[in-house]
Amino acid sequence: MSIDKLYDLLEKKDFLNPDTANIFSPFYFYTYDAKDEYSVRLEIERLKGKLERPLAMVDTLVLNLYEVLIEFLQNSTVAGKSRFDIILDREKRDEEKARVQIERVVSSEEFCTFLVEKIKSHLSEDSHLKKVYVFLYGVGSVYPYLRVHNLISRLEQFVKEYKMIIFYPGKLLDNNYQLFERLPSKNIYRANHLNEFIS
Repeated sequence: MSIDKLYDLLEKKDFLNPDTANIFSPFYFYTYDAKDEYSVRLEIERLKGKLERPLAMVDTLVLNLYEVLIEFLQNSTVAGKSRFDIILDREKRDEEKARVQIERVVSSEEFCTFLVEKIKSHLSEDSHLKKVYVFLYGVGSVYPYLRVHNLISRLEQFVKEYKMIIFYPGKLLDNNYQLFERLPSKNIYRANHLNEFIS
């Protein structure tokens, strides 16, 4: 990950303006080799810190999709029991049914609302810093339960006042994103390939 090149783009005055998002989409994918996942995570935190400095003065919300999913499952209850515990119990008996249940939960309106509310909460907090970016990572950790193309299609109506940058362990090939450089995704035509902006 070229943290310095990415920072140079994100701190530019024009790019800092949410209104300058590609007319087509406020979603941006940054692709990288999946083997670099943990070094990229460290770089994301470093990037967040650099953006807080006086040149950009940006307070970036960084979300790990896996942690958001776990938090949602732990805070969501059915008959007084957390969905997290229910799924763990089911997994002991039938892994396939547990997988299907997780997929159903993450594709629900309820999960999307939970994620959107976390973002809205961040945006509404008083700060002397600008709030124009939301970073999402952990895409590989939530696979196959959560597919990014499904998430984007549900989030696009909410992403208005900021740019969402998704760190994607894979590559773009023939206009299709490939998770882990081998699993083709449905065409994510609503996302911009951020790597092209900094190459």
